[in-house]
Parts: sequence; structure tokens; C-alpha cells
Amino acid sequence: MIPSEFRILRISLGLTSQDVADACEVNIRTAQRWESTHQPPADAQAWILNKWGLIAERVSEVVELADSGVPIRLISYRDDATAFERQGMSANEHAALLGHICMALTQCDFHYEIMPAPEG
Repeated sequence: MIPSEFRILRISLGLTSQDVADACEVNIRTAQRWESTHQPPADAQAWILNKWGLIAERVSEVVELADSGVPIRLISYRDDATAFERQGMSANEHAALLGHICMALTQCDFHYEIMPAPEG
């Protein structure tokens, strides 16, 4: 994987360089170099590709639900605590997931609704 591909995946997943550094237990400058001048190590590549695969699975699941006629109501989270509690990811990661879902649903001509997360 070349550095630009790693960067594109990171951004598409709603992750920061700090998220990558924390997950891979490296300094942020090291994680940033993986996006500019150094090829990311195999473990970092596997980690980000695994996250990409999980997002792809979630998108597919929602498209399958829409295809079966289930009304699609997507929940948007504003804060990390609620997003982590309910979805196991940061609010930025979840927003990126919603973007991928909305794109897939739109391409398939399915209708959906985005709602704010309920309080409490």
C-alpha cells in the first residue's frame, strides 16, 4: 500500500492521524509519515484494511435492508461518548460511515432519512 492510499483510506473512514497513531501505538509523526514519505508497515495496513472491511459490511447490510423494503432511518451522533456507546466508533467515524451508506443508498435509488440521536 502506498502512502497516498493509506491517507485516502484514513480520511474516508473518518479517522485522524492521531487515531491511527493511537491504534498502532506509534508517535503521531510516524503515522503522518505513512501518508507522505514512508510505506505503512504491514500491521498498520492490516488494521486500516480491516476497518475498511467492517465499514463495507455495514454499508452492505443497510443496502440489503433497504432492498427488502425496510424503511431506512439513519442516526447521526454529535458527540464521541454517545457514538462510542451506541456504535463502537467516534462521531467522526460514524459520520463517515453514514456518508458511505448515503452514497450507496442513493446509487441504488433507495430513500432514507437521517435523524439526530435521541437525547439521553
